[in-house]
Amino acid sequence: MRQWADLHAATGVPVWLYHMAHVPPAFKLYDPDNPDLRLEGSVRVGAYHSGDLAFVFGNTRRVGLHWNEDDHQLADIMADCWTQFAKTGDRGKAVVWPRYSTNRRDTLVFDKGSHVVQGVRAEKLAAMKAGMKL
Repeated sequence: MRQWADLHAATGVPVWLYHMAHVPPAFKLYDPDNPDLRLEGSVRVGAYHSGDLAFVFGNTRRVGLHWNEDDHQLADIMADCWTQFAKTGDRGKAVVWPRYSTNRRDTLVFDKGSHVVQGVRAEKLAAMKAGMKL
């Protein structure tokens, strides 16, 4: 996503990038009649693809299992950001979310106490890019 953001930002179009660091509870989002994954130990096993959807659409009080107040608060923030962006092109007022640029790579990290990081996971991404033949 960072490379995609770099390419778009280089054309001059406005770009905003986020990183989902908050770990949601794991459940079968697409099986509402049987949402429990029956995991041993913790029901939070790491961020996963599509794990942000319940937050973005403000559904933490409607689907899944094992949500807590931190989840609900983050869902309110994320839903505000996405809703305002869809309505107006503005990122909402719930958090500071600066425009992305290729020199700063400001990225909003959604987590408890969401914050902006310049070049989130920069070292890991640089190592990956160095190992790739582009």
